[in-house]
Amino acid sequence: MVEGPIVETAAGKVRGGMTDAGIHVFKGIPYGADTAGRNRFLPPQPREPWAGVREALSFSASCPQAEVFEDNGRPVYYGPGPEGQNEDCLALNVWTPGLNDSRRRPVMFWWHGGAWRSGSGNIDGAALARIGDVVVVSVNHRLGVLGYLHLGPAFGEAYSTGGNVGMLDLAASLHWVHTNIEAFGGDPRNIMVFGVSGGGAKVATSLAMPAFAGLYQSAAVMSGHDLWKRNTIEAAERTSNQVLGALGVRPGEVAKLQSLPTQAFADAYCQANSDLVPDPAWGRPGWVNYDLLAPVIDGHSYPAHPADALASGAAKDVALLVGIDRHDHWVPAGRGQTLNKAQSFPMPEDFGWMDDVALSGYLQPHFGDATEEVVEAYRRASSGASPSSLLAEIMTDFDWRIPTIRLAEGKAKGGGSHAFQYFNNWTSGAGSTQTLVFDQLQQNPGGPRALVSPYDAGRALVGQVAPAFVALARAGDPNHPGIPSWRRSSPQSRETMIFDFNSRLECDPWSIQREALSQFR
Repeated sequence: MVEGPIVETAAGKVRGGMTDAGIHVFKGIPYGADTAGRNRFLPPQPREPWAGVREALSFSASCPQAEVFEDNGRPVYYGPGPEGQNEDCLALNVWTPGLNDSRRRPVMFWWHGGAWRSGSGNIDGAALARIGDVVVVSVNHRLGVLGYLHLGPAFGEAYSTGGNVGMLDLAASLHWVHTNIEAFGGDPRNIMVFGVSGGGAKVATSLAMPAFAGLYQSAAVMSGHDLWKRNTIEAAERTSNQVLGALGVRPGEVAKLQSLPTQAFADAYCQANSDLVPDPAWGRPGWVNYDLLAPVIDGHSYPAHPADALASGAAKDVALLVGIDRHDHWVPAGRGQTLNKAQSFPMPEDFGWMDDVALSGYLQPHFGDATEEVVEAYRRASSGASPSSLLAEIMTDFDWRIPTIRLAEGKAKGGGSHAFQYFNNWTSGAGSTQTLVFDQLQQNPGGPRALVSPYDAGRALVGQVAPAFVALARAGDPNHPGIPSWRRSSPQSRETMIFDFNSRLECDPWSIQREALSQFR
């Protein structure tokens, strides 16, 4: 990457680089102050202006984080990227195809995945910027304990939003875009936010938060993580008290919270996480319970669950795209199991060779007396499917598909701009749609790799999927010439675009399964 031009932002000048394909890249631009010390657990504070020209050629550090996996019986702490981790992490990255013309391009603002506790916005947005002729932005923000620890009234009014400051960081980054993106060739009046997994959950949550009102025009929730969860104040107090206990901090000890070393928060998370069990206030849990901490439905900064908020008319002016990948977030037995008690339903050892008795026995703890009713409905919908295939479908629907449908239903009921639904039938696992949108053939630090070579047959879908997301960003409607006509989703028909080698629009394609699980979601 060669040295690029200098752009002046509200806080000072930045010098970026340029790719061989002519895309201007600016990395690690601060949008907020260091979150350490006295700024811990407070809403994001403004960044002090700098003198001279700031080099924007390297990614910033990611938020300190700890994700624990098992390796031969020992915990392994995971964190992304060679850039390291630091509480001075409020920074964003910009890829733009045009600085020297008068055009103002749509802004596609990527929010990274990693549930609520991990991940990084340090990705590669150059291909999407070039192919879509859009400005791509990605962002780092507070995560885990530092982003979502509910402190409660004992710590004082200033910390009343401590359980949601990670989301408030994202609102601050959007304000930065409104102020500065025009200098990078972007249109501040045409912004789309989108993300996969934890990023999709952040997008969904933002739809319900007043801090985001009017800050973007379109949104895409891609395989949103734990969209079923309702993290009430009571639930947040229980989980946050576990972390405070591990930190050795009593209610009201603000000074101690501010003075602890950064590593203490990662260690406390891992200690508390080891005893995590699903909280009854969350709702009926699925198979993947990743998070000890999550945004808190506190009645003011986050008033209601996204599906409820949308149904009541929140985000009326936002065009919404929601969907999942086939067998979303599929985790084979024994791999990637989080070390906590919430993972009480690992994949059965006989998966692939299960019989009907084993299937019913495995599902019984989830569905109780309704188990046979659920299994029979799936047999009707998938005639001839093996018990293992039925389990894969039920797990995907319960954790991912049904909560996504509920989000689209809420948007349709609330009126205003349209909701569109999709299903990516190309391959199993999380990140398939993300890979197609970004046209990534190499490992993506911000998410999983799905395409492994230019000859992967799945790349046939790039020309269908990526233009749909660009079209949503450009005009609030994902229709484009490469796909069949895509009608908005309605509560009656639940129109869904099935992305496949022969893409098609179907009405309520999972009606039998949806009705079978309606009593649980």
